[in-house]
This record gives sequence, structure tokens and C-alpha cells, in this order.
Amino acid sequence: MELYKAQLRMQGWDAAIMEVTRAPKLGRLKMQQYLQKAEQLPTLVVTGQEDRISTPHATSNLAAALPTSRCVVLQAVGHLSHEERPESLISCVSAFCIEVLKSAERADT
Repeated sequence: MELYKAQLRMQGWDAAIMEVTRAPKLGRLKMQQYLQKAEQLPTLVVTGQEDRISTPHATSNLAAALPTSRCVVLQAVGHLSHEERPESLISCVSAFCIEVLKSAERADT
């Protein structure tokens, strides 16, 4: 917790967060362009079952837009899966990476 609080004591942190908040958001058209460029890349899309920011529904929609993606919804997790259940996140990311590497090896032979 102390690590999180440290940034709040840095000079100018409040101005920086306001700039990020005010920055133009990535529009739908721009997002579609990014997705088209990424559609052949193996992609893992992860969210938490209790995530109210990147909801499971929204995350499933994102994954559906990427033909080579996999969507994983971690149970009993909110938006901060790397803090709430790091072992679950590491497990699914590791399994995905191993699968991608094995697939690449098979393609090379």
C-alpha cells in the first residue's frame, strides 16, 4: 500500500492525473483500425468477474473482434486482478504464452 501512496506525495501528481483524464479518448473508428492491425496476433483478453470498469461483457466483445483471441474471466476478481489474485492471472497468462510458443514451434517444423 505504501508503494501506491508514494506517487501521491510526488510534486505535480494531481496535475498529471488531470491531464490524463482530460486527454481525448480513443474513438470507435480509431479502435477498429487498431483491432484490424492486431487481428492476426494471438491475444489474451483478461478481466475479472467483478470488474466494473472492463466488464466481462465488454471484454467478451473486444475478444470477439479479434479472431485469434481468447477471453478469460477470472472468478472472484475485480479490476485489479494482478493484485487481487495474482496467481490466477499469472496462471492464465503463462498457459497462454506456452500455447502460443508451442504453436509457433509446430508452424516452424
